[in-house]
Amino acid sequence: MRYINRLALAIALAATSNHSLALEAKGVPRGGLGIPALTGAHAFEVKIRNDTGAVATDVTVTLSSANVLLPQIYELDVTDGGDDKVDDNNNGELGDESEHDTYDANPTATCRTILTTSIVPKGGAVTIKVTTFHDKPFPAGTIATIRFSKKNKAGKHRDLCAFGGLWQFGPLALDVPIGTHLANFMIQNQLPQPMNVFHVITPIDLPMTAVTLEPPHDFVQVSVSDHIAEFRIPPSQSVFPGQCVELDLEFLNQAVTLKESILVVPGPADTNSVVPYGAGCPGTDGFVPVLGGGGNATAGGTMTLWIDEALGGSPALIVGGLQSTLVPLPNGCDLLTTLDLPPLMLPLLPGGPGDGGIAIPFMLPGTTPAGLQLHLQAFVGEPSLPGGYAATNGVTLNIE
Repeated sequence: MRYINRLALAIALAATSNHSLALEAKGVPRGGLGIPALTGAHAFEVKIRNDTGAVATDVTVTLSSANVLLPQIYELDVTDGGDDKVDDNNNGELGDESEHDTYDANPTATCRTILTTSIVPKGGAVTIKVTTFHDKPFPAGTIATIRFSKKNKAGKHRDLCAFGGLWQFGPLALDVPIGTHLANFMIQNQLPQPMNVFHVITPIDLPMTAVTLEPPHDFVQVSVSDHIAEFRIPPSQSVFPGQCVELDLEFLNQAVTLKESILVVPGPADTNSVVPYGAGCPGTDGFVPVLGGGGNATAGGTMTLWIDEALGGSPALIVGGLQSTLVPLPNGCDLLTTLDLPPLMLPLLPGGPGDGGIAIPFMLPGTTPAGLQLHLQAFVGEPSLPGGYAATNGVTLNIE
C-alpha cells in the first residue's frame, strides 16, 4: 500500500509540474522508440537505455501524432550525461555560434542534442528533458520518437535507424523513423555468397542528397537518380555471409514527415575476374582516379567497369589492349596497357575534385574465348594540370 501511495504521489506531481517522469530506463533500439507524452503537459523527462548495439554520441527526439508533426521542441537536454549542445540547424554537427546551449534557435518538431564531453556506451543510460516552444501543451495522442545517434567518418551525426538482413528472395525494406534527416542503417549479408554490389532505392517523396558507406568498406557509388544509388565494394573487401555493412543516408528534406521505408536490393556478386594493377597519377587536389569492375566474366556474361575519385564533369578516355605495359608519359603518369582496342570516351558525373565517376555495364560477346586477358586504363581530363589529364590504375579482365 505504501508503494501504491508513492506511485500515486509521483503521478500527481508529474501532472502538476507539466512533466512526465520515468520510473526506470526505457530501452531504445535501432530505429528508435515511441513514448507517449502526457496530454496537456508541455515537457517531459525520461531515462533511456542505449540498446542499439553501438556507442552513441547524441539523442534525437521527434514529436508527432498519427504521423503529423506536432509542437516545436525548444529545449532538449541530457541532464545526467555530461555536457551537451543542441544542433540548431539539424545539419549533424556543431558549427554555428548559436549552438552553445540546450535550446534550439530554430524550433521544429525534431531536435538533436550532441554530447560534447561524453558518450552513451552500449547498454548505458541517460536522462533527457524535452520542453516545447512557448510551453505549448501536448495534444492527445502525442508520441515522442526517441533515437540514439552517432558520429560518422565525416564527423556528421546520424540517427541509428533500422537493422536488417539482405538475402536472395526479394529486397530488404528498412524503416526510416518520422523526423529523420540524417540516417545510419546496418545491413547484414544473409546471402550464401559474398556481397559486393547492392542498390538503395528511396520513395519518390524522399530524395537522397548523400549516400556513403562507413569504414572499413571502400566503395564506388553511382547515383542513378535522387532515388537510386548503386554501391560496388572491391572484391578484396567483400561483405561475407554474416558480416555487416553500415549505410549512411542524408535526405533532401530537413525531416521525414511520414514514416517511410527504403529498399536495399542485392546485385550480382563480383569475382576476381577484374584485377587491378599499377598505379594512377593524381588529379586536382591530389585525388587519384580509380578504375575497377566486376561481374560475370564468361562468354555472353554481363560485366561493369567503373571510374571513381575523378574530377567531376570531366571526360574520361578508356583505352585497352592485350598486354600490360609501363610506359612513362611526359606529365609523370604511366601508360599501363598496349593500345590494341578502340578507345571509349565518356562523360563523368558532375561535381568537384573526387566527385567524378561513372558505371559502364556491358555484355561480353558470346564468342569471347575463355582464357583471354584484356588490360584497360582510363585517362581523365584535367585542364589545370600539366598535360591536361590524370590517369587511373590499370585492370586486367580475366575471361573464364
